[in-house]
Amino acid sequence: MCYYILMQNFLRLLRTLWYVPPAALGWRIWARAKRGYYQSPFYNLSQVVADGPLEPIHWLNPGLLKGDKARGADLAQGRWRLAGQELLLGAPPRTWLPKAQPLQVFELHYHEWLADLRAADDSKLARALVADWLIHYAHYHPTVWHPYPLSLRVVMWLHHGQWLLAEAEPDFAVAFNAALRAQLAHLRHNCEWDLGGNHLIKNLKALLLGGVALNDGELALWAENELLTALAHQVLPDGAHDERSPHYHAQVLQDVLEIRAALRNSGGGGGVWDATAARMGAALAFYIYPDGQLGLWNDGNLGDAAHLDQLVRESGATATPTALPEAGYLRLHAGTLGLLLDAGKVGPDENPGHAHADTLAFELWHGTQRVVVNGGTLAYQHKLRGYFRSTAAHSTLEVAGENSAEVWAEHRVGRRPQQVGFKLDGPTVRAWHDGYRHLGVQHVRTLTLTAEGLAGTDEIITKQPETLAKLRGLVRWHLHPSVQVRQRDEQMAELTLPNGAKATFTCQGGSLTVKPSRYAPQFNQLLETQQLVVRLQGARLSWTLHFAP
Repeated sequence: MCYYILMQNFLRLLRTLWYVPPAALGWRIWARAKRGYYQSPFYNLSQVVADGPLEPIHWLNPGLLKGDKARGADLAQGRWRLAGQELLLGAPPRTWLPKAQPLQVFELHYHEWLADLRAADDSKLARALVADWLIHYAHYHPTVWHPYPLSLRVVMWLHHGQWLLAEAEPDFAVAFNAALRAQLAHLRHNCEWDLGGNHLIKNLKALLLGGVALNDGELALWAENELLTALAHQVLPDGAHDERSPHYHAQVLQDVLEIRAALRNSGGGGGVWDATAARMGAALAFYIYPDGQLGLWNDGNLGDAAHLDQLVRESGATATPTALPEAGYLRLHAGTLGLLLDAGKVGPDENPGHAHADTLAFELWHGTQRVVVNGGTLAYQHKLRGYFRSTAAHSTLEVAGENSAEVWAEHRVGRRPQQVGFKLDGPTVRAWHDGYRHLGVQHVRTLTLTAEGLAGTDEIITKQPETLAKLRGLVRWHLHPSVQVRQRDEQMAELTLPNGAKATFTCQGGSLTVKPSRYAPQFNQLLETQQLVVRLQGARLSWTLHFAP
């Protein structure tokens, strides 16, 4: 048994590595090899800044991430809101490396709390926190100086440095500026070329903004050219970011807007930056539901409605598309009903780290009320991470208890759908994927949306019908926690929405049960809800969700 498990894990690893470019593996090995040198006294000595003026030529204006006055007040009481969860760490923290989720530790070192303290007009506490941080981490640390939190921290320092230093002692200003330059110098040689994606955008953004602020034209030009290359690869022709996560799409759009603003202040920032912002803004508008928040696709959360609206407005987008064909997303509308369907690849083959096994899942809303949902994300380092990435956590078909994409560990994907797409014909969309090709079957889903409701079919297509008896097909419809459900029999259930609207679910070709479900609309927020589950009796299931007038 142990040998079998080891062999299966090895084969899964090979299926994962198959898609990774050799250059990315090379960069990963090189990054690990350098850690020993960075942790040695020799590297700390090399970080000594040359003589000369340390003050940046000009600090940047505050970015689009607006601070929260209430959270700033909480910080004064030692209460830190990290990845959606409150931690009592003290102010300054008793330790900058608390025993918490790695993402929470990262967020602590983003220094995005500077914006909250600025909103609370508490520069004294902000300086005290940064001063304490400088005592412990002005030099390299593998976690604190990881390129991702380092990049976000540098940007926060550039946005809030002028405010932070306005009443600072000279020694603090010297230490702050020296640490700023040292981090930029380190980042210049440690961008996440192996990972790419939104991480690389964050790295290059920090270097570009640093080059602008420090009047280092060579650094700024190099970073801008690399950014344009990365964005040309990552932003699909339909404007969607190729990680296919609305949450990270919004982050990258914010990066583009802040880069454009910094370049405009130095005489650039037009042309391709305007075009990229407008395309991404239109795609973000596509991802926003009538309640003003995001759909739960791949990793991420609902987001802040006011901030999302600001991103769309400042992007210059002029229209909202009904489909993102390259990303594989489609929206349908009829009366007060609307839905978004995922009929695309799970993410970029070279790095689908934020992918979920959600192919052909959909989310449905009635007015501003979400009705059918996906599970969400919850957390990256959590015992439920595997569940929330699984097909079972999404409103789609699961075959033989397996995932439509081989999601594993925290951010790994082995086997994944390759032939996936959709065809729209009026109010009807027909979509398909081959994520179960290793089982010899294909999933085909047809959805028809009218003002009265949604009708659908789910089919398991195979050239070997005898295999169907060995395969268990389950279709799930996860319901928003505010939706009440009552099962009438094995083919019917009744739904009641918070506003009193009612809907009836019926199915043919399967047996219906109502089961508990989980919903994570924000990081570290877990809500109990319910799901409709239908077990197929054959190869085809027909179902309807009819809303009463």
